[in-house]
Amino acid sequence: MNTNLISRYLQRLRREQGFTQEELAQTIHISRQAVSKWETGAAIPDLDTLLKLSRLYGLTINEILEPRISDSEVQDFEDIINTDPAWLKKILDEFEVEAVIKASMGASPAVQNFLQGIYGDTDFQKVQNRIGRIRVEEVESLQNQIVAAVQLSEDSPVSSFRAF
Repeated sequence: MNTNLISRYLQRLRREQGFTQEELAQTIHISRQAVSKWETGAAIPDLDTLLKLSRLYGLTINEILEPRISDSEVQDFEDIINTDPAWLKKILDEFEVEAVIKASMGASPAVQNFLQGIYGDTDFQKVQNRIGRIRVEEVESLQNQIVAAVQLSEDSPVSSFRAF
């Protein structure tokens, strides 16, 4: 579970619904400080509060904890190749380099080369050899977290070119 991702998503949901932190807090009977803590990543809502939020926003708890944004240009991990490398690097900095490399282990050679270019000083092959075998579920989870982070970024530039 990526708390940075969840915090940005909770903030986005609140803003999309037109709530201030204070208004949301009053609506679900919690403190404004609690809302602030979620949105800064200092805490995540407890189960009871997640249930209230899911009802308020019309989402499942899973959808809140594992956000996927459908209106983004990046719907799949392979789509990251269509983003600006410098912009993507800023987003990937939220993740450990090893997590990005693990996510790349299930990607096409084109995406692997794209990511290797972003992390030019890191030998992906050497790190992959050190990691060894990895469960597909872990790779998919990391890929989904990265895609969600890209989708939740407010200034999402997609490159004018498409790499194939």
